[in-house]
Amino acid sequence: MFNSQQGNFLATLRYRDFRVLWIGQVISQIGNYFFYIALLIKVNDLTHSTATIGILLMVFSLPQAIIGPWAGAYVDRLNRRWLMIISDLIRGIAVIFFVDMTSSHQLWLAYLLALIMGSAASFFIPAKDAVIPLLVPQEELLSANALSQTMQVAAMLIGPATAGFIIAWAGLDTAFLVDSGSFIVSALSIFAIANAKIAHSLPGEPTVASGATSIWRELSVGFHYVMHSRLLVTLTAMIMVVMLGAGALNVLWVPFFQDEFHVGAEGLGMVDAMQGVGMLLGGIAVGNFTGRWSHEVILSFAVAFVGLVTVALGFLPAFWMYFPVMLFFGVALPPANSAAMTLIQVHTPNEVLGRVNGLFSSLVSVSSLISMGLAGALGALISIRLLFIISGAVIAGAGFWGHFFLRSSPDPTNIES
Repeated sequence: MFNSQQGNFLATLRYRDFRVLWIGQVISQIGNYFFYIALLIKVNDLTHSTATIGILLMVFSLPQAIIGPWAGAYVDRLNRRWLMIISDLIRGIAVIFFVDMTSSHQLWLAYLLALIMGSAASFFIPAKDAVIPLLVPQEELLSANALSQTMQVAAMLIGPATAGFIIAWAGLDTAFLVDSGSFIVSALSIFAIANAKIAHSLPGEPTVASGATSIWRELSVGFHYVMHSRLLVTLTAMIMVVMLGAGALNVLWVPFFQDEFHVGAEGLGMVDAMQGVGMLLGGIAVGNFTGRWSHEVILSFAVAFVGLVTVALGFLPAFWMYFPVMLFFGVALPPANSAAMTLIQVHTPNEVLGRVNGLFSSLVSVSSLISMGLAGALGALISIRLLFIISGAVIAGAGFWGHFFLRSSPDPTNIES
């Protein structure tokens, strides 16, 4: 139940390569929020359809669900530095083309660009998650992952509010250009990492370039490792259930606030910024003051709290009430995300971490896709408030279930299939 080894933010930031990666990702995440708000507003203005928003977000997640495990195999065997850099450059170029989308008849362009950006992200995310354990010692991993969450905090504090005012002043297209520039900054920060371990494929097995047989063999190694780890199986199932409930929030929050309270870009940005303040507090707490609790306990209680807060979103009658509730919502996100990622990193050898991350992300993405599709369709049929209540109950249930069933167990040391 208790964890005796716990780092802190200052100690973790002393590692120069991690610090460089973290700063680059802060800037990239700020740009992503510019893009996210601009895209949802543009699609909602052009279509006034929650179903269309849901489909578009599903298309973004589709590559992760389909090619995630294959991407993880490449992450374990190829140059992780260049995989991340190329992924950033592809996304930085693709996002510019959203400027050309000016009518609902051009939604095909949005779907195509979503596939391209989602495919690039499918390589970047498992590569980044596999690189972090190479940049800090194990006792600093929870703190490093918490810092990665506070990276999103900085983005949520600066990105949505700033994006809202810039969009109102300079237009939606400016937000897409800002996001493009942020991907370039991220690529440059990764290039500046000095640790040679991230620039070479790992030894011990044939490279994925050796053929289809090798690809399937390496995928089977990752699958074999996950299926023989009780902790990883339980963790994956828990997060998949959480994502079944989270889809309604991802798809419906912009239409909900715009239609229910007639809120514009500035108001949407401020609501997101309040969540960012909460994430700042939660990130500081998990990165510095949670050493007495196990990662399993942190994860299960944080998820249950997120679910209960999501239920509350369905009952609030006034717009101003969402500010303190979104603050509490944000507080629980860094502990949940940081604990989940740390559990995977601690219980998985680095030579299979890309494949395990890829498989985990793929399964979670499938769950998210189902959730977003249901939320987009149901949002046009029943009350969004009711969907928030149902989603929160699902999330809270996953947290309480995890508290009883998520237990550490010996993991296989033999990673061969």
